[in-house]
Amino acid sequence: MVWDGDNRTGVARQIAVILQRLERVAPSSAKAVAERTWLDAGQRASLLALRERLCSEGKLGMILADEVGMGKTRIAVALALAVNKAVAA
Repeated sequence: MVWDGDNRTGVARQIAVILQRLERVAPSSAKAVAERTWLDAGQRASLLALRERLCSEGKLGMILADEVGMGKTRIAVALALAVNKAVAA
């Protein structure tokens, strides 16, 4: 999900890199399948929505809420991973 014309930096870029990596993994082994399914399609869409909202000018925050077992923790971990990678870069 890193588009050719996408020149964003920081957390927005790191989220895009994570999403692109998940889309690219070929299911050649059990480990690759597990890596690809770490975030399902809905969770990836939620992470993309977080990227669009949180990385826009003037946006201060967002609430992540859903039913039990829908992957809120996984989404939050992916977001935290993106923040850590952005800070380290």
